[in-house]
Amino acid sequence: MARPEVTARSAARKVVADAALAATFTIAEFCRAHRISQSMYFKMRNLGLGPREMAVGSRRLISAEAARAWRKTRERAATASAGARTGREPLAGSARGK
Repeated sequence: MARPEVTARSAARKVVADAALAATFTIAEFCRAHRISQSMYFKMRNLGLGPREMAVGSRRLISAEAARAWRKTRERAATASAGARTGREPLAGSARGK
């Protein structure tokens, strides 16, 4: 009987699933669970758009509650941004602007 192969894709799905069930995330786990790069995480954090972090010794962790609040805030910001865009005139030369 052939054993099932573990692929990088299936291993990545397991890591994301495991991280989603965690009580706290490391920054790397948070990024994998939310499918953003670490560089994007640090850019957002520097702009004040990152989740709340807690210091545990020398580590920075993100609680599940902070991750949930961050997602809710980002969703609200995206909705507000989409609403603001709908009031704009179409760009000149676009298919809708002709």
